Amino acid sequence: TTNGDNWTNKQKWKESTSVCQWKGITCKNGYVNQIQLINNQLSGTLPPQIGDFTQLDSLVLSDNKLSGSIPKEIGNLLSLKGLHLTNNQLSGPIPKEIGKLKNLNRLSFAGNKLSDGIPKEITELFQLQYLHLSNNLLSGAIPKEIGKLTQLKALQLNSNKLSGPIPKEIGNLTQLEELGLYSNRLNGFIPKEIGNLTKLFSLHLSINQLSGVVPAELGNLTHLNQLGFYNNQLCG
Repeated sequence: TTNGDNWTNKQKWKESTSVCQWKGITCKNGYVNQIQLINNQLSGTLPPQIGDFTQLDSLVLSDNKLSGSIPKEIGNLLSLKGLHLTNNQLSGPIPKEIGKLKNLNRLSFAGNKLSDGIPKEITELFQLQYLHLSNNLLSGAIPKEIGKLTQLKALQLNSNKLSGPIPKEIGNLTQLEELGLYSNRLNGFIPKEIGNLTKLFSLHLSINQLSGVVPAELGNLTHLNQLGFYNNQLCG
C-alpha cells in the first residue's frame, strides 16, 4: 500500500530471504521490533495491518509522501516507544487510540495535514519526553490535561490553528527544555506559571493574539537562550 516498487531503497524486499534482512527492518527474538524507512519515497496509505506488529518498539516513516489517515490500529502497538511520521501528507484527526501506547516516549507527527483537536488521550502518555505536532492544521484549545505529562522535555505545537488561552497547567512540566507555541491563534495572558519551567532554554510564543504584560516570573528562566514574543498584543 506504500508503493514499494518505487522506493528509493527496497533491498531484499520481495525476496525469499529472512524478513530481518530487509531494508529498514530490525528483529529481536524472532519478531519485527523496528521499522525505519526514512526518506525512502513511500507513498499511498498506511495499512491497518500495521497494528499487527505487537512487538514493535520503533516505527519511523518520516520524510516520505504517505497520505490518508493514521489508522486507529496503530493503538495496538503497545510496546512502541518511538513513533515518527514527520513530514508526510497525512490528514484527518489524530486517532484517540494513540492513548493506548503507554510506553511511548517520543511522538512526532510534525509536518503533515492533521486536523481537528489535540486528543486528550495523548495526555495519558505519561512516559512522553518529546511531543512534536508542529506544522499541521490542528485546531481547538490546548488541553489543560497537558500538565500531566511531567516527563516532557520538548513540547512543539507551532504552526497550527490552536486557539484559546495557554493553560496554566503547562507550568507543571518542570522537565521542559523546549516550548514552541508560535504561529497559532492563542489568546489571553501569558501564564505566570511558565516561570516554573526553570530548565527551559527555548520559549517561542510569537505570532499569536496574546495580550497583557510579560509576567515577571519569566525572570526565573535563567537558562533561556531563545525567547520569541513578537507579533502579539502585549503591553506594559
